Amino acid sequence: ETKPYWEYVNEFFEKLNYLLYNDGLRPRSVLVLLNPIGGNQKGLNLYNTLVKPIFDVANININFRETKRPNHVYDIIRCEDLTGIDAIVCIGGDGIVHECVNSLLSRSDADAVRKIPIGMIPS
Repeated sequence: ETKPYWEYVNEFFEKLNYLLYNDGLRPRSVLVLLNPIGGNQKGLNLYNTLVKPIFDVANININFRETKRPNHVYDIIRCEDLTGIDAIVCIGGDGIVHECVNSLLSRSDADAVRKIPIGMIPS
């Protein structure tokens, strides 16, 4: 006897939810650094329309920080408690990634935080 299709759909979603939320491999908390004038200056719109909705659906905690001036990333990274941060996502031009990496490596706990994955979303 064949099962109704909705039972297959339910089994699929149960397995998908298990893989997404119980394997311990995917990020749960992300620091998002956005340079609103970096790249082609469309970063904030990109974040609000594409990035944030995906993170919300994936149930990822977002610590969103928008830069306000040159070298602001350095100040953010230097002062930010990165305990529990699974990844850092930089949105903007190549300068924000450069600042992020240099800032991480200048911290007193650089050996620990340099293991945090960094992603780049060009805008």
